[in-house]
Amino acid sequence: MITLRLNGINTEHLEGVPTMDETGTFYFVTTRSYFETYATIYSGTYTDGAVNNVQIVEGVSRNQIGWLNFDVEVSSDGNYLFLADGRFDENGGPHEANLVVAQKKGINQFERLADQWMLKHINTSDLEYAACISGDMLELYFTRVKAPITVNSIPRIWVATRASISQPFAKPYMIQEISGFVEATTISPDGRRLYYHKLEDEKYVLYMIEKE
Repeated sequence: MITLRLNGINTEHLEGVPTMDETGTFYFVTTRSYFETYATIYSGTYTDGAVNNVQIVEGVSRNQIGWLNFDVEVSSDGNYLFLADGRFDENGGPHEANLVVAQKKGINQFERLADQWMLKHINTSDLEYAACISGDMLELYFTRVKAPITVNSIPRIWVATRASISQPFAKPYMIQEISGFVEATTISPDGRRLYYHKLEDEKYVLYMIEKE
């Protein structure tokens, strides 16, 4: 396995939560221009270990100070972004967090779904974040934890399914086999394996679980 630092993307600011569609369009979170633009979602084109043409993704920010998109997931076909809206302040956060879907409307341009119909059964008064969508867009994995976050908080992994992409996701359920302080699921291309991180002995460890 070869590990390399991605060129063209890293700055002195925070960069994280990478996700890429099947065409090589690469999306990530960065705080590099938040206080000037309120934007935290950027994209570029991945080629040979570098991300080129890095720019703000238009149409996804709430454009309100204190609110920012701290997670992003792109569908395989590149037509949808699954975002986390979070409210932060000088004491940290998020104090509120919900999932949001935005649909592609042009080159590097997205628009939030007006009624968020896909997620009508997902968001609650708890914090929802770290969305992961299956390749066929029929399974949605995410992290949920009660607000506010404290030293005793235990985030868990939830999943919601649907029979067709024209339907909203059904009421989600917690994955009981994934326990402890767990977050941020990633699903394998064949949909058989789930990867996530778990807090153990004050450090995060990666785990995998395979569907039966």
